[in-house]
Amino acid sequence: MRKPNYLLTLFTVVMILAFTFSTALAGSEPPVADSEVNLAADPNPISPIGLIYDNTPTFKFTPYLSVSKYKITVTRPDDSLVYIFKGDADCSPTECSLTPTTPLTGKYGLVMRKGEYRWTVQAKTGPGAWTPPQVPAKAFAIVTSGFESTFTNDRKHWQDMNGTWTWLSKGQLLNIGTVNEYASVAHQYYIVGDYTYEAKIKLKSEHTYLPTDLEHQAGGIIVEGAPNQRIARQIWYNGVYVLIRNDRQACIYEFWNGDFVDSTAVCETVAAIKPNEWNTIKVTVVGNNMLVKINDVDWRSYTDSEHSIFTYGAFVGLTHFRFATEIEKMLVDRVKLEILNVP
Repeated sequence: MRKPNYLLTLFTVVMILAFTFSTALAGSEPPVADSEVNLAADPNPISPIGLIYDNTPTFKFTPYLSVSKYKITVTRPDDSLVYIFKGDADCSPTECSLTPTTPLTGKYGLVMRKGEYRWTVQAKTGPGAWTPPQVPAKAFAIVTSGFESTFTNDRKHWQDMNGTWTWLSKGQLLNIGTVNEYASVAHQYYIVGDYTYEAKIKLKSEHTYLPTDLEHQAGGIIVEGAPNQRIARQIWYNGVYVLIRNDRQACIYEFWNGDFVDSTAVCETVAAIKPNEWNTIKVTVVGNNMLVKINDVDWRSYTDSEHSIFTYGAFVGLTHFRFATEIEKMLVDRVKLEILNVP
């Protein structure tokens, strides 16, 4: 799993919560060696702590004496109860585990507190008697292992950041843009790990562009994004923009802490682009590298050696740059993200 992005200048309150998780993780005590285990101590949580993918996690904790029965209590950040699970734990001399069967709902991301949980463990010491719960409880949050949006029935989990992205009953998203701005819509889930991300889009314009025109209508995807803060032209404070145009130009632009990273910018002709038709942009992000395909044809790889932007958790989105005063549209047919090698 790539490390989450806890740079406070990159994100708003949502990312401050992620920082809380990293702090909890860093401050937890690792399991000690067999000879050092104090079986007279209260059971102590081991995992989950921090960001996880599994919505039915296995809860691991240190054993208490020879006790076999334990109680797991899961709550939300507001202390409301999610469930209590009691059972005979599977224990070794240094670690016990219980796996409740009740799925946890929600994914961590732009919707405040969604997918966030707290948990404690208690050992049964007699009829109706339990060891005290831990204070504070251990925090964790569930992140997505992937999603697919076909827009057949709705545009669920997509949040407008700039401009209006309209759901069409024929199963598409539509954006008409604002002149000289990057309209954008973000998926609400926080992305952690290596991944593939693709979108099928179409650009339409009633403006007649000349071969000498430097700026054009453009559309595409945003990865490694911080959408809640934006700079000039409504560009995300952080993000890598992968764009196509109807003159067969494809571009990659990176923005880091509100600044344009001109040293890695690229804009060039790509024969695979189909002007005024449907085009699929697909990126594969592994480590600090991104491979871009357009209509299943390899275009180029991209690396940020200065900021290592791809090694941070972030958000993904869609974007449409409208240049002309005449009608210009971007249609989106489908979007898919898959986390690679989910543990």
